[in-house]
Amino acid sequence: MKAHFLQAGLLCAIGWALAPSVQACQACGNKLGVPFARIHPGRDAGQIILFARPNSELRSFNRRTDLSLRLERSGHTVHLIDNDKNLDDAIRANRTDLVLAEPADATALRSRLTGDSTAPLVLSLVAVSTAASDADPEVLSCLLQATVNQSKNVVQTIERLISSRQAGSIINCASTGEQS
Repeated sequence: MKAHFLQAGLLCAIGWALAPSVQACQACGNKLGVPFARIHPGRDAGQIILFARPNSELRSFNRRTDLSLRLERSGHTVHLIDNDKNLDDAIRANRTDLVLAEPADATALRSRLTGDSTAPLVLSLVAVSTAASDADPEVLSCLLQATVNQSKNVVQTIERLISSRQAGSIINCASTGEQS
């Protein structure tokens, strides 16, 4: 009987010792399965496709900067896709807010989506070698130019574009005259 009390006391002590770390873990959100929207109900999370072919500069940029991971930590859903068939299937299957792609792929995708009012914003992402690391990435004609050091700012720029799009601001990246 005395052994049972000792075991119960030991378990209670361990439970009390771990209670603060359990609460801290619950605040982590997505890592433990708590939906981001429940933690930040006022924020619209975006559906993003990162269309990066194997051995592409965009895939390398993503690997070096953890861009897709940063976007996911911000609450967005990111699908990493590397071929045209899966890209078309993903766009048809889900509401997609933004597709990040290399310039040639972005131009081809915009051409295929011309006239589709529900088409996502297609943004080219180009890694450049020189720029101030604390400056904002440059967005010109739906071409996002950024350095590896600007990955945090890239996420913020993408979020601004998604918010503008979701708020009804029309961002037109049509294949003719590509504008932002």
